[in-house]
Amino acid sequence: MTDEFEADWTAATDPLLDSDITGELVAETFGMEADTHEAFELIEQDEAQILQSDSEWVGQWPSRAALIADIAASRVLQSWVPGWNSFDAEERGPILNSLRMFLETCPTTGGDIQLGEEVVESRCSSHRVIAVSCEESGERLFEHPLPDSE
Repeated sequence: MTDEFEADWTAATDPLLDSDITGELVAETFGMEADTHEAFELIEQDEAQILQSDSEWVGQWPSRAALIADIAASRVLQSWVPGWNSFDAEERGPILNSLRMFLETCPTTGGDIQLGEEVVESRCSSHRVIAVSCEESGERLFEHPLPDSE
């Protein structure tokens, strides 16, 4: 990541910190359009941010910090990448998710980032992941499963 992109990304993050992030804003960021009878809602479950429409779950972020980072990065990419607005959600999502791995400061606290290996538990299993988190708040920014080692 260039210093210039990082500076633009940080500048785009700042106004989001105290703003109300709505389902409509998130859907717009990812190029999703609701049917005329459908609305988007952003739900917080534990730390996760979940975007759902009236009919289905459509996206999830591990924390508010991750969601803010994605919205800000998408705004920056509009001016950096010709045709960014023509990318659909399935194209934007992986790009924005991957960018979070390169954050050097936490979007919500401005503090340090930590990289580590963790075990994630679910109802049925547990698996190891590499995780990027905000050191001060513990907000998860990125995680990727590690291959099982025997």
